[in-house]
Amino acid sequence: MRIDEIRRQQIVDFISLLGSPDRNGKKRSMSTINRIKSTFRSFFAWAFRSGIVRYDYAGLIYLGKARSRPTIPMTLAEVRQLLSTIRVSGDKNKLRDETLFSIYAFTGLRRSEVVSLQIADYDPVENKILAARTKGGEPRIHPVPSLLSDILNQWIHERHGNILNVQVGPLFPGQHINHPITARQAQYLFIKWKLQSGIRKILTIHSFRSFFATSLYEVTKDLLLVSRALGHQDIRTTARYIDMDTIYMDNVIERVFS
Repeated sequence: MRIDEIRRQQIVDFISLLGSPDRNGKKRSMSTINRIKSTFRSFFAWAFRSGIVRYDYAGLIYLGKARSRPTIPMTLAEVRQLLSTIRVSGDKNKLRDETLFSIYAFTGLRRSEVVSLQIADYDPVENKILAARTKGGEPRIHPVPSLLSDILNQWIHERHGNILNVQVGPLFPGQHINHPITARQAQYLFIKWKLQSGIRKILTIHSFRSFFATSLYEVTKDLLLVSRALGHQDIRTTARYIDMDTIYMDNVIERVFS
């Protein structure tokens, strides 16, 4: 069959087959199905633009909604263990790494948002951090707790001199002083300290963000506040980061309706 002989129903029939078990009897995940669909969408869009087919069959192929796995949060004990391991080590970059992962733990900023921070983004007087390069593209100001400001001030003073006079350059320089470390380098550092500290291997840098969200929610029980602190536009996204305290919910329901 030539490509110009394809019919709409054939496209629909093919897409429906993607949801069927494969030759081993295993069903494809929605993420896998979406990758296959995306390949065919690109192909048919190209075929239509090239005049090979008269219709844009890409419009018949819809991506399904893949359910994201909840992020596993660190515990407070694990955060302390990781930071303590870095602090007492003999590593020449221990202050940098302790500061880096303290920001992850106590601000909830994303991996790329932290490594892209500039010195000027931190206000030591107001204890604020400006996340200028965010996932959504909208800059936001984040409070800095005193626990974090102490180590931030120490790092900037050791690396850059008088904190009030320093205004330019990345907060965490890479191999070149004018370029920050990359997200991949931060990932390598996390794996290194995770193994040395002995915390759960399943944890990721994103687990800091979930720890931050869960800790904030446990104290406030305010999902909207947590959502704003994380920079989410949809409160449903926030719920994936929080390890909900079901015992608390049980007690509240009992108290309200008893």
